[in-house]
Amino acid sequence: MTRKRQLHLYGVALLCVTFALGATLLLLPWLHPSTMSLFFVAVMISAWYGGWRAGLLATVLSTLAINFFFFKPVSSLHILNLETAVQLSTFSIAAGLISLLNQSRRRALQNARENLQALQASIEREESIGVEANTAKERMETVLATINDGFYVLDRHWQFTYVNDRYCKWFKCRPLSF
Repeated sequence: MTRKRQLHLYGVALLCVTFALGATLLLLPWLHPSTMSLFFVAVMISAWYGGWRAGLLATVLSTLAINFFFFKPVSSLHILNLETAVQLSTFSIAAGLISLLNQSRRRALQNARENLQALQASIEREESIGVEANTAKERMETVLATINDGFYVLDRHWQFTYVNDRYCKWFKCRPLSF
Protein backbone atom coordinates (compact mmCIF):
# COMPACT_ATOMS: atom_id res chain seq x y z
CA MET A 1 0.00 0.00 0.00
CA THR A 2 1.39 3.38 -0.94
CA ARG A 3 2.01 6.08 1.60
CA LYS A 4 -0.50 8.35 -0.13
CA ARG A 5 -3.17 5.64 0.13
CA GLN A 6 -2.42 5.10 3.84
CA LEU A 7 -2.74 8.81 4.53
CA HIS A 8 -6.03 8.81 2.65
CA LEU A 9 -7.38 5.93 4.77
CA TYR A 10 -6.24 7.56 8.01
CA GLY A 11 -7.72 10.85 6.81
CA VAL A 12 -11.09 9.14 6.41
CA ALA A 13 -10.81 7.86 9.99
CA LEU A 14 -10.02 11.37 11.21
CA LEU A 15 -12.96 12.83 9.27
CA CYS A 16 -15.35 10.20 10.60
CA VAL A 17 -14.35 10.89 14.20
CA THR A 18 -14.57 14.67 13.58
CA PHE A 19 -18.04 14.26 12.11
CA ALA A 20 -19.11 12.05 15.02
CA LEU A 21 -17.82 14.63 17.49
CA GLY A 22 -19.58 17.51 15.74
CA ALA A 23 -22.85 15.62 15.41
CA THR A 24 -22.69 14.47 19.04
CA LEU A 25 -22.08 18.04 20.25
CA LEU A 26 -25.03 19.27 18.16
CA LEU A 27 -27.33 16.47 19.30
CA LEU A 28 -26.08 16.31 22.89
CA PRO A 29 -29.41 17.30 24.51
CA TRP A 30 -31.10 14.34 22.79
CA LEU A 31 -28.23 11.85 23.05
CA HIS A 32 -27.34 12.41 26.71
CA PRO A 33 -26.31 10.25 28.64
CA SER A 34 -25.25 8.00 25.72
CA THR A 35 -22.63 10.09 23.96
CA MET A 36 -20.72 7.19 22.39
CA SER A 37 -23.12 5.86 19.73
CA LEU A 38 -21.97 8.09 16.86
CA PHE A 39 -18.37 7.31 17.69
CA PHE A 40 -19.11 3.61 17.21
CA VAL A 41 -20.40 4.50 13.75
CA ALA A 42 -17.18 6.41 13.06
CA VAL A 43 -15.12 3.37 14.04
CA MET A 44 -17.29 1.07 11.91
CA ILE A 45 -16.99 3.24 8.82
CA SER A 46 -13.26 3.74 9.33
CA ALA A 47 -12.63 0.01 9.76
CA TRP A 48 -14.85 -0.89 6.82
CA TYR A 49 -13.19 1.61 4.51
CA GLY A 50 -9.62 1.62 5.75
CA GLY A 51 -9.07 -1.70 7.50
CA TRP A 52 -8.18 -2.48 11.08
CA ARG A 53 -5.45 0.16 11.34
CA ALA A 54 -7.82 2.97 10.36
CA GLY A 55 -10.40 1.47 12.73
CA LEU A 56 -7.84 1.42 15.52
CA LEU A 57 -6.94 5.06 14.83
CA ALA A 58 -10.65 5.96 14.95
CA THR A 59 -10.94 4.05 18.24
CA VAL A 60 -8.08 5.98 19.84
CA LEU A 61 -9.27 9.34 18.53
CA SER A 62 -12.85 8.62 19.61
CA THR A 63 -11.76 7.58 23.08
CA LEU A 64 -9.74 10.77 23.46
CA ALA A 65 -12.59 12.93 22.12
CA ILE A 66 -15.16 11.30 24.40
CA ASN A 67 -12.93 11.78 27.42
CA PHE A 68 -12.02 15.38 26.51
CA PHE A 69 -15.49 16.66 25.59
CA PHE A 70 -18.00 14.60 27.56
CA PHE A 71 -16.46 13.43 30.84
CA LYS A 72 -15.63 15.62 33.81
CA PRO A 73 -13.38 17.49 34.01
CA VAL A 74 -14.43 18.74 30.56
CA SER A 75 -11.60 19.96 28.29
CA SER A 76 -9.15 17.69 30.05
CA LEU A 77 -7.82 14.19 29.42
CA HIS A 78 -7.57 13.37 33.13
CA ILE A 79 -9.56 10.36 34.29
CA LEU A 80 -10.77 11.12 37.80
CA ASN A 81 -12.88 8.11 38.73
CA LEU A 82 -13.32 4.41 38.13
CA GLU A 83 -16.68 4.90 36.35
CA THR A 84 -15.05 6.99 33.61
CA ALA A 85 -12.18 4.52 33.27
CA VAL A 86 -14.62 1.58 32.92
CA GLN A 87 -16.77 3.41 30.34
CA LEU A 88 -13.78 4.44 28.24
CA SER A 89 -12.25 0.96 28.51
CA THR A 90 -15.51 -0.68 27.51
CA PHE A 91 -15.84 1.65 24.53
CA SER A 92 -12.23 1.00 23.47
CA ILE A 93 -12.60 -2.78 23.71
CA ALA A 94 -15.90 -2.81 21.81
CA ALA A 95 -14.58 -0.46 19.12
CA GLY A 96 -11.39 -2.51 18.82
CA LEU A 97 -13.47 -5.65 18.34
CA ILE A 98 -15.44 -3.88 15.61
CA SER A 99 -12.15 -3.20 13.80
CA LEU A 100 -10.98 -6.80 14.18
CA LEU A 101 -14.31 -8.22 13.02
CA ASN A 102 -14.21 -5.96 10.01
CA GLN A 103 -10.71 -7.20 9.23
CA SER A 104 -11.98 -10.78 9.43
CA ARG A 105 -14.76 -9.85 7.01
CA ARG A 106 -12.20 -8.35 4.62
CA ARG A 107 -10.04 -11.48 4.80
CA ALA A 108 -13.03 -13.76 4.19
CA LEU A 109 -14.07 -11.65 1.21
CA GLN A 110 -10.56 -11.80 -0.23
CA ASN A 111 -10.45 -15.58 0.25
CA ALA A 112 -13.83 -15.91 -1.45
CA ARG A 113 -12.56 -13.88 -4.44
CA GLU A 114 -9.43 -16.03 -4.70
CA ASN A 115 -11.49 -19.23 -4.48
CA LEU A 116 -13.86 -17.95 -7.16
CA GLN A 117 -10.94 -17.22 -9.48
CA ALA A 118 -9.47 -20.67 -8.85
CA LEU A 119 -12.85 -22.28 -9.51
CA GLN A 120 -13.30 -20.34 -12.74
CA ALA A 121 -9.82 -21.39 -13.90
CA SER A 122 -10.64 -25.00 -13.03
CA ILE A 123 -13.92 -24.84 -14.96
CA GLU A 124 -12.11 -23.40 -17.98
CA ARG A 125 -9.54 -26.23 -17.79
CA GLU A 126 -12.31 -28.83 -17.55
CA GLU A 127 -14.13 -27.32 -20.51
CA SER A 128 -10.90 -27.36 -22.51
CA ILE A 129 -10.29 -30.99 -21.56
CA GLY A 130 -13.88 -31.83 -22.56
CA VAL A 131 -13.39 -30.24 -25.98
CA GLU A 132 -10.13 -32.14 -26.44
CA ALA A 133 -11.82 -35.41 -25.42
CA ASN A 134 -14.67 -34.87 -27.89
CA THR A 135 -12.18 -34.09 -30.66
CA ALA A 136 -10.23 -37.27 -29.85
CA LYS A 137 -13.46 -39.30 -29.80
CA GLU A 138 -14.50 -37.94 -33.20
CA ARG A 139 -11.07 -38.77 -34.64
CA MET A 140 -11.23 -42.27 -33.22
CA GLU A 141 -14.73 -42.84 -34.64
CA THR A 142 -13.58 -41.57 -38.04
CA VAL A 143 -10.61 -43.95 -38.01
CA LEU A 144 -12.72 -46.89 -36.86
CA ALA A 145 -15.41 -46.17 -39.44
CA THR A 146 -12.87 -46.19 -42.28
CA ILE A 147 -11.30 -49.55 -41.38
CA ASN A 148 -11.99 -51.99 -44.23
CA ASP A 149 -12.23 -54.97 -41.89
CA GLY A 150 -15.06 -55.70 -39.54
CA PHE A 151 -14.28 -54.18 -36.16
CA TYR A 152 -16.01 -54.28 -32.81
CA VAL A 153 -15.36 -53.28 -29.20
CA LEU A 154 -16.57 -55.18 -26.13
CA ASP A 155 -16.83 -53.90 -22.57
CA ARG A 156 -15.70 -55.90 -19.53
CA HIS A 157 -19.10 -57.68 -19.43
CA TRP A 158 -18.66 -58.87 -23.00
CA GLN A 159 -21.27 -56.44 -24.29
CA PHE A 160 -20.78 -54.75 -27.64
CA THR A 161 -20.03 -51.03 -27.25
CA TYR A 162 -19.04 -50.31 -30.86
CA VAL A 163 -19.24 -51.98 -34.25
CA ASN A 164 -18.21 -50.45 -37.56
CA ASP A 165 -20.21 -50.55 -40.80
CA ARG A 166 -18.14 -53.38 -42.31
CA TYR A 167 -18.90 -55.63 -39.33
CA CYS A 168 -22.60 -54.86 -39.68
CA LYS A 169 -22.54 -55.75 -43.40
CA TRP A 170 -20.84 -59.07 -42.70
CA PHE A 171 -23.24 -60.09 -39.94
CA LYS A 172 -26.32 -58.35 -41.35
CA CYS A 173 -27.03 -56.21 -38.27
CA ARG A 174 -27.61 -52.57 -37.56
CA PRO A 175 -25.13 -50.44 -35.58
CA LEU A 176 -27.94 -48.95 -33.48
CA SER A 177 -28.90 -52.37 -32.11
CA PHE A 178 -25.64 -52.41 -30.17
